[in-house]
Order: sequence, then structure tokens, then C-alpha cells
Amino acid sequence: MKLCRGIGVSPGVSVAKAFVYRKKAADVEQTVSENAEKEKEKLQRAYDELIGRVTELSENGGDSAEIFDAHKMILEDPSLIEDIFGRIDSGKNAAWAADEAMSELAEFFAALDDEYMRARAADMEDLRAQLLSILTGACDSALEKLPGKVILVAEDLLPSDTMVMDTRNVAGIVCKNGSATSHVSIIAKNLSIPAIVACAEMPDCVENGMTVAINGASGEVFASPDEETAIKMAEEEEKFLHRRELLKKYKDIESVTSDGVSLAVEANIGGPQDIEAALNAGAKRVGLFRTEFLYMASPDRLPDEETQFEAYSKVAKAFEGPVIVRTLDIGGDKQLKSLPIEREGNPFLGYRAIRICLHRKDIFLTQIRAILRAGVFGKLKIMLPMITTVEELREAKTVIEQAREELSAEGKAFDTDMPVGIMVETPAAVMMADELAKESAFFSIGTNDLMQYTMCADRGNASIAYLYSVYRPPVLRMINNAISAAKKNGIPCGMCGEAASDRLIIPFLVGCGLDEFSVNIGAVPATKEKLCSVSAERSRALSKRLLGLETMEAVLSELRSF
Repeated sequence: MKLCRGIGVSPGVSVAKAFVYRKKAADVEQTVSENAEKEKEKLQRAYDELIGRVTELSENGGDSAEIFDAHKMILEDPSLIEDIFGRIDSGKNAAWAADEAMSELAEFFAALDDEYMRARAADMEDLRAQLLSILTGACDSALEKLPGKVILVAEDLLPSDTMVMDTRNVAGIVCKNGSATSHVSIIAKNLSIPAIVACAEMPDCVENGMTVAINGASGEVFASPDEETAIKMAEEEEKFLHRRELLKKYKDIESVTSDGVSLAVEANIGGPQDIEAALNAGAKRVGLFRTEFLYMASPDRLPDEETQFEAYSKVAKAFEGPVIVRTLDIGGDKQLKSLPIEREGNPFLGYRAIRICLHRKDIFLTQIRAILRAGVFGKLKIMLPMITTVEELREAKTVIEQAREELSAEGKAFDTDMPVGIMVETPAAVMMADELAKESAFFSIGTNDLMQYTMCADRGNASIAYLYSVYRPPVLRMINNAISAAKKNGIPCGMCGEAASDRLIIPFLVGCGLDEFSVNIGAVPATKEKLCSVSAERSRALSKRLLGLETMEAVLSELRSF
């Protein structure tokens, strides 16, 4: 028996024979073309065929349709095909030009530090592979008919691979590459298939037909498991299935504590492509709409007002409750080709988020106009990221007022009273929380950045990862201070960082008085379930105890015994 480890991304236990999948790459000849127009026609035919294929996948993709909606959005952006045409004009054949242009975009996304944005590289890589297969006539049907129940083992699986595979015979998935937010992870969850990614030893340590046992929660992969391991994993599978059935009921249940305190559970989304998944998970509100995806989906040009208006309107119409739209949050770990930023020694402390928007008011104004106009179709709220001073908030509100005046003068319909709030994600914002709350409609705590700024610990630095924790007493006190300032000034306070779905810390957040928990889509049911199980009164007592503790070890001990 050999034990390998990866990241568990879709829970469940499975034991089956391994099917090792190695994708056939298209053979791209890098030859000079003497007839650019002929190559453009060839490219256009293939491009149209690919759009048709993606549209069909979007219409028939069920819970995974949002992925292919995003693919369609990328293909319909004229800048991509214009880039390929430009390379054809320089002498390259259609396949070479497409391969080069789309590979560069995939590399651009893959180089980003933000996990959600980095996963967009898979979108481009998938589209590149499909377009090249059409252009070169390559065909790979190995996944369409699998030899019975198998655990699919591969270096990576693209969304289009998962849509053609024989899912009835896929008992589990193990990939060498991928992350918790990669598309294979999302699709595996949607299909309830146990899955593990980032398993470095795969697929080299298994062979076709070898018995494999996987635990999609722990990330463990057992090649040729012994009898004792097989029995143990079967017992764990039974427990998992019971819990999965229990969580299903929380889709339509409101999150109310055991002693009657009603709390909101919201979804974090990246755009219209996430609507269906969020609704299916039971989210009726959105606590974080990451608008930077709209900008990154079109790397070579900034999205215009109409493009943004369409996206914001679609989301506004889809949800019953409020949708909090975060204004452009780039810089730091997120970069745009269409808005190059000078290289900085410490980008997390540099030119980013609201600082860029206030410097480039033309970009900011375009986005605000689009959000205000979309507000007539639903309950939108504007959230400003990386606010550190009262002056920044006031200056941003001046731009918002300018947008209102322009739209009014043009006779365009817009929300005349849209709430404007801020993300609290820096110690400066916490220290000025009382003053900021007087000029904000709401707070939303961004724990991911708040933790790194409070602890002076780069969240991407493994050597100091021990400092980057929500259980650190300084972080707990920052969170409590922000919530207390919001309460004092009569405004709601939510949280849209990873901590909002942390089952261990949730009772502390309830005890501090957090109103809204905005979580990744997959965490919506479990967060509801946890909130329904806690007592607000007992949680308040817990919070008081935790705020008096001096070490993370003491905090964890108290939380685990709660």
C-alpha cells in the first residue's frame, strides 16, 4: 500500500480501479502562412464552431453551466480574436497564432497570486485546447466511454473534459494539478464525486487497473489499500453520506440561532456565471460581488459601461436580497494587462484598490455609473475596498455623487439612494471605525487582508504561515472592534473573508454581533447549519472570554471545548 496526499476538494470516500488519463495534445505546426486571409477564414470557422460548442455546454451544463457562461464571455470579447488575427497578419498560420495568443493569456492568469483569479488560467487553457483540436483535427474520446466504475487519475482535467466524460462510471477523481477553486474542483462538487487535486505523485505512482482508495475530505490517496484501510474508509463513507443528506435541507432554511437570533448567510461570487450555483446552494443574497473578474476576463481592454451594466443587472435580477458590489479591487496579488501598474517592492502596501480608483477617476466613474444604473433591477449596494482614511471615503462618495448628477442630466434611470459601505480590512480602518461608520451605510470585514496586515505576515509566505491565523488574539480584537463600532453607529456589519465559514470561529463572530456571513458558494449550507446550532447568548459569553486571552493556543482550546 502506498499513501499519497493532495488537497481534498470534494468530500466522499471511494474505492475502485484506476483509469489513468493522459490527454492527447494537438500537433501545432509553426509554419509561415503566405495567405493571411485564408488563415483568418479558417480561424473564424473554428472560432464559430467553438462558440457553438460552448453555448451548447452552457445550455446543458446544469449546475456547472456558469463555467461555460464564463467561457462564452471570454470568446465573445472581440479583443481575443483581434489579437489572433494580428498574429496571423504577422505571418503565422491560424493554429500557431491561436496557440501563442491564448497561451500567453493563460500564463498571465496563472502568474497571479489570487487563487480565484489564478483558476481563470484553466478557462483559457481549456478554450485553447478545444480551438486547436478543431483547427488541427485532433480527437480524444478516451473519457466518453470508461471501462466500468473507475477512479479517474490525470495531471489535470479541463471543464470540457469533465462534460464529455462518462460520469456514471466515475467513482472519484485525482489530479496532479488544480486548486480548491479550479474548475475540476467545482464540477466534482456539483456532481458529488469525491475529488483530490494538487497530488504531486499522480499519475506516475499508479497504473491502469490498480485498486485505489481516496478520501476527498482529507486528501488521502491509497494505492493498493490493505483490507483494514478499505474497511475503515467504508465506515467514513457512511458517515459522510449521512451528513450530506442532513445538509441538503439547509438550502431552504433560514439561518436562525437556537435562541432565535436571525442572521444572514450570503454568497461570494465572481460574476453572472456564479448565479445558478449560488441559488442552488441556498443563497438569496450576495455579500461580495468581485467585479475584478469582469476586468480580467478582457485582459487587453477595460470593460465599458454597457458591458458592466449588463453583468450587474443580471446579478441584481437574480437575487431576492441585497447584492453587495465591491468596486474594482486590483493591485497587490491581482494585475490587469489593460491597466499596467509599475512594479512595486511591496504591492500589498502599494498602489491598489480604492487608491487606483481615486487616481483613475475615469475608470472609477464608469464603474459607478454602471452599478447605479443596474440598481433599478434589484437591491444593489456599493462597497469600497481598502479604505484606510476618512478622506478616501469622502472622495469616493464625491465621485459617486458626480455619477448620480451625470445620469440625472442624461435622463437615465438609476438608483438614487444606493447604500455605500466599506470593507474593513486594515488596522487603520479598525482604528478609525467609529468615524468611518458615521459616513458608511454598512461594514464588511475582509479577514484575509486584515489578518496579514494585523500580524505583518504575508499570507503567501509559508515560512510565517503560523502567524497568519484568525485565531490570533490581535485579529480577534480587530474583528470585535470593527463590529462594535458598527453597532454603536447603527449600521450592519458583515464578513466576506474565509473566516466567515470557519465552523470553529463562527460562535465567536455570533457573540461579537456579526450580522452577515458571506461565504464561498460551496460553504453556504454548512454555514447555515452551524449558525442554526449555536446559541447567541452562550456565544456572547464565549466572545468575552476569548477577547481576554493572550495566546492562540488558549483561544483554540476554548473554541474546541465550546
